[in-house]
Amino acid sequence: MSKKKLIIFTDSGDTIIDEGSEKRPYDEIVYEAECIPGAKETYQRLKKEGYTLILVADGYTESFDRVYRFQQLEDLFDARVTSEAVGAEKPSAKMFEAAMKAAGLTGRDKKRILMVGNNLSRDILGANRFGITSVLMRWSPRYPMEPETEEETPDYIINTPSELEALAARLEAQLEEEELAFALKYCPYIFFDKKEPIPLRRIGYQVFTSTSPSDSFPRTVQVKNGETVIEYAFFWDYDIQHMYDLEHIWVTVDSSGQICGCQASFHGQHLNMMWDRDNSLKTEDQTHVCLYSQPGKHAFMPHPDLFHLYPGLYSSCMEEAGIFGLDAPAPYRKDLPLTASQNQIIKEHIRETYAFCPSMEFVRLPVWENLLCPWESLKEEIPQRLKNECIRLGILF
Repeated sequence: MSKKKLIIFTDSGDTIIDEGSEKRPYDEIVYEAECIPGAKETYQRLKKEGYTLILVADGYTESFDRVYRFQQLEDLFDARVTSEAVGAEKPSAKMFEAAMKAAGLTGRDKKRILMVGNNLSRDILGANRFGITSVLMRWSPRYPMEPETEEETPDYIINTPSELEALAARLEAQLEEEELAFALKYCPYIFFDKKEPIPLRRIGYQVFTSTSPSDSFPRTVQVKNGETVIEYAFFWDYDIQHMYDLEHIWVTVDSSGQICGCQASFHGQHLNMMWDRDNSLKTEDQTHVCLYSQPGKHAFMPHPDLFHLYPGLYSSCMEEAGIFGLDAPAPYRKDLPLTASQNQIIKEHIRETYAFCPSMEFVRLPVWENLLCPWESLKEEIPQRLKNECIRLGILF
């Protein structure tokens, strides 16, 4: 299961654990307690579905350790933040800052975070002041449930833990829609050779707001403060020389929404696409980088003349077409143990179906809204696409 975009900060008492059931046999430390009805199952499902869960609770660290061990929920949270460890209680921003640090988040991730709690003056007030989404768990009347100030007014109210699952799904869908719109807004315009015979199938996108390794290309995506990098993974069933092709473009957007950088893949390397003497990019509408796709091979360059630097520009599309057969990373072909004779069928299919002489005249194709999908979806789709193609060719049954 892929990770969700939504991050859930959650209180403990009367949000997951029934405060009325807490047992303190020796001192102030809670040794045992029961979950409120439906909480255990709901939070376990949220964890399984890929949501990041961070405990943000006031109290002793040992109490939470004992209670969640007693409930066999030791591994429920991705991180735990307690007031004892932080040295401050909610609504202090220090609690939320510690939670963000524990989760590796930055200020730009606040729109992805919701805080679930039962206390208006601590959980809701703290979340609202901190600038994250607030959710009141109105399960117990132990504390006041009517806000006294605007800052205590929650963004959402739920009455039982089970309602959190539906709310999380709705907010996750909103985040996905916003990210798709963002990716579409800056999706590059690609110019293809007029004779290009291989259709583009999918474009997976991933948005980076902090420096992180790419999941689909051997590099770390560097993100400067205030910038966002959108990684586009372009997938074809075929390169002119083999089955499976994945090429990449990284578009960097600054805090004002302007494109300030672009890199793209070229035969295993990632190259700077800002190549003019003034270090500029060719764009349309100020939001779409214009790049060229190498005939048959699909590697990217900012100008078509640069493809002549590649020694096999023409031969790869003609006499060397199909020479590699299936050539996909191991994770994508683990269920495709092809024999030499089966691989030969792929080679011949590529040669007979796709071999061509590049015209070196290029035309722009439109932005493919219907081809865009989150990278995680494409990652799951690729092995099945390869398998289906092998079935279509009569290699597998």
